[in-house]
Formats: sequence, structure tokens, C-alpha cells
Amino acid sequence: MSCPFEKFSDEEITPRLSVPMIVDAFWESEYNIEVSPVTREVGCALMYLVRKYGPVVPHDLLLQAVSEHTELSKSTIGPFIKNAVSINMITAVKPDEDTRHCLYGFVGDQKKKILRASNAPAYAASLALEQAKDPANTEFGKTPQNASYYRHIFTRINSKNEAIMNKLEKLRRRIAWIIIVATGVALVLQPWAEAAASWSNGHT
Repeated sequence: MSCPFEKFSDEEITPRLSVPMIVDAFWESEYNIEVSPVTREVGCALMYLVRKYGPVVPHDLLLQAVSEHTELSKSTIGPFIKNAVSINMITAVKPDEDTRHCLYGFVGDQKKKILRASNAPAYAASLALEQAKDPANTEFGKTPQNASYYRHIFTRINSKNEAIMNKLEKLRRRIAWIIIVATGVALVLQPWAEAAASWSNGHT
């Protein structure tokens, strides 16, 4: 009996699964640390605010922009802004001790870093497509240009898939055992069921 369900090739499905992982590696390579999605949004939001309003942006305006893009309340965003400053993604200037008047911007190579990191999805998509052509070769798609953030995504995908397949195999064995036991019980009980049915018919 042929299986009616469709299958997918590596070229078809891998880019959709692996792009987020490659994007993570991209950000990590720029800032030498794992960068949370909200902290990334702080940098991206500030980039657009600087383009629109000038080289420095006040604290409240940055809070508002990040809140709109992440749907988080303003009260929860402060730590992510501090994190962006601590990893040298953005620069904070405090005219006084009141954080409401704190200004943010980019200095030195911070502009180049945020531009490269924010372009990660486009780079990641092309790299994932390249790797999908030869998923078994862990160096396939690696170049001097992408060496700093290169991460062969199939090494992670394959290890995860292996763990999942092991779980599925155990589940299949368990289901098969349950079916065998259930069938055996049914065969054992069948004569008793027939006898009970016969007795019941004899007394009606």
C-alpha cells in the first residue's frame, strides 16, 4: 500500500527551519554573546529613530518604539536597553541622573555592526539554501567572508532529528507492544465471551 502523504526535500524545507538559527549566530558573531530578540529590536528601533529624528534619541522615544514592535509594556523594556548598552550595541549619554533625559545613539563601529546584524535574515536565507545542496558536508557554503558567523545548521538539525527519531522509534515499539498485548487478551477472552453469549441466549 503506497503512502498518500507528501514528503519534503532538504532544499524545500531547510531554509525555513534553519534561517532563525543562522540569524542567531549572526548576532552572536557581531557582539560575542547571545543576543535576545528584544535586545536586537532595541538596536534596530534606534537605528530607524536616528534616521528619522537625528543622531541621538531620548529614552522615552526609544521605549515607545521598542514597545510598538515587540508588544511589550514600556515598564519591561528598560533592562533590554541597558543590555544593549552593556554589549556595546548602542551608546547612552546621561546629561543628568534622570533616565528620562538619557540619550542614545551609535558611535564608532556600532553603526557597521548594527547594519550587518540587522541584515542577517537576508544573508541567512542565502546561506541556508547553499547548505541544503549538500547537508552532509559541514564545510559546504563556508567562505572567508562568512567565516566569522558561519554555522553549519545541519549539525544542529541532525542532532535534534536523531533525538526525535529515537523517541518516535520507542513510541512505535510501545504502540506495537500494546497492540500485541491487546490482541492476545482478545484471543484469550474470545471463548469466554462466546460462552457467555451462548449462556445468555439460552436463558432468554
